[in-house]
Amino acid sequence: MIEKLLKAITSEQYNIKRDIAKWEKVSEYFSDLTVTTPGEEQVLRYANQALKNQVEGLLLNHINK
Repeated sequence: MIEKLLKAITSEQYNIKRDIAKWEKVSEYFSDLTVTTPGEEQVLRYANQALKNQVEGLLLNHINK
């Protein structure tokens, strides 16, 4: 019963995160992240290379643990 509840909560959390933040590739160099909260929508622009470097660092950190 607890496993089913955790699975349902995890699924709901994933869906909420997916609805709150949406990525859109603007060009080969930049991507926009649209964050939607009640009553407000904000667009944040990130450099694709910076995102790649951050993800690479997180992966290496996780592998080395």
